[in-house]
Amino acid sequence: MKLISITIIVLSMSPLVDVEDQQENGRPVIIDPWKEFIRCVPETMNHNKVSRDAAVEICTAIWFPDVSGVSKKR
Repeated sequence: MKLISITIIVLSMSPLVDVEDQQENGRPVIIDPWKEFIRCVPETMNHNKVSRDAAVEICTAIWFPDVSGVSKKR
């Protein structure tokens, strides 16, 4: 039982799980990071008035922080 509660906590903290958008059975909906990345680039370009290259870097840092080169120190 303890393992299940730990898994739920980890999933709820993960950026790939939309906690607010739940399925009818109460399980979290998993978000596809590639689809979100593809949607993020044009939205970032329009909203922030930046080039496509800059938008790709921003969206990579958001959706794929392990490969973006952004430091994890906060």
